[in-house]
Amino acid sequence: MKLSFRKVPIELSATTRSSLRLTGKKMNFLPRTRRGTRRRRRRRRRRRRRRRRRRREIRSADPGEDRWKELRLRLSRAFNPSRVKIAFSDMATSADCLAHLIAGSEPGTSHNGLLLAKRYTAHVSARVLFGIESHSLEIGSQPGVFYEMGHKIFNCDFLQNIRLMVFIYYRPLSKLIGYNIVSESIVDFFRKLIRDSVEYRHREGVTREDFVEHAAKTIMVDGKVAEDQLSKLAGQAINSYVETFETSGITLASVLLMLATNPAQQERVRAELKEKLKPGEPLEHDAVVGLPFLEQVVNETMRLFPFSDTMRRMCTKATTLRSAEGPSVLVEEGTAVYIPVETVHRDPAYYSHPEDFWPDHFSPEESEGRPKSVYLGFGDGPRQCPGMKYGTLQVKVALATVLQRFEVLPGEKQVLPVQRDPMAGLLNYKGGIWLKFRALAE
Repeated sequence: MKLSFRKVPIELSATTRSSLRLTGKKMNFLPRTRRGTRRRRRRRRRRRRRRRRRRREIRSADPGEDRWKELRLRLSRAFNPSRVKIAFSDMATSADCLAHLIAGSEPGTSHNGLLLAKRYTAHVSARVLFGIESHSLEIGSQPGVFYEMGHKIFNCDFLQNIRLMVFIYYRPLSKLIGYNIVSESIVDFFRKLIRDSVEYRHREGVTREDFVEHAAKTIMVDGKVAEDQLSKLAGQAINSYVETFETSGITLASVLLMLATNPAQQERVRAELKEKLKPGEPLEHDAVVGLPFLEQVVNETMRLFPFSDTMRRMCTKATTLRSAEGPSVLVEEGTAVYIPVETVHRDPAYYSHPEDFWPDHFSPEESEGRPKSVYLGFGDGPRQCPGMKYGTLQVKVALATVLQRFEVLPGEKQVLPVQRDPMAGLLNYKGGIWLKFRALAE
């Protein structure tokens, strides 16, 4: 067997011929000329540069900083105060649907609290982001496709938890092994959703202040959808959906559970609702925002049960941390710092009843003089959750609607005392959340 390269014959040994037959790989054979040697050296240098670049990414204090800033800016625009106020009517409509769903169930039914709360947030997200009625809160219906998409992203079995932790806390490694928590089927769903919605609105002349309207301005060229922009917009849509679906759903279910197991605090919330809201009339944005004790209840729930019990940050500049007791610690640039959120939240130096559900921790009197950084329910610093106000309002609207009409009780399946599931990567409870609702007298 002979191969020719630029008229230079190369003899292959029997061993090489057999290995080529076994692997079936194509190989480039360069003769030992000066030009071939230079090419080999260039290839080796390129390989070394690639390896060094990967190592730098893994060790980097903040890989993808520019990309993060761009994404952060877009998410901040999506959740700015004016858009949150526009979204209020959709939240109120969805909360009414949630109350009708509860009222339509058999008296004494024990509801899966997480399923109920996430059906609500899926319904809100479909309306606010895409202008679509998802029917996820209709009596007798299935949770719907928007709920299923969110459930697929956060399907928390043991293996998925490991993958999720790698993706969150060691992102460069997940890039290196080519892993992404969002499957291609989910990306395809949002890509098709955006394309169909944009084409429909363009054809029918429909306009609405939401994500699809933003997408239409980006991808419509001469009346046609620019396919090269769809994947990028699908990624933005998934980010926005995750911000509005999962965290708010878990928070809402957690607050309902805390109130079900603390009836005295539930009565305090109901008393505030009677005082501040007009009975029998639709909710108003300013009235819901002006419910301080209800907001204290939400914050206290997130103090006891934060969405993630650990927060990761990377040091971008050498810093000396000084503690009240013990030696100072030098944190060098590029060092990963893991903050135990739940431990900080239960520090008796900052919270007078650290192990108890006590909403007065967030009253003006208790909060005065306490460092802002010891409450990390939405993170802190430049990377604080951009959808904080949206998420809080979404939860408060649902709570105000439900608590005006029902008394919340723990279901028969509820494990007490309430405990976090240590095997769950993100917030989950041992035995889940099970709730019963008893209609209040008119």
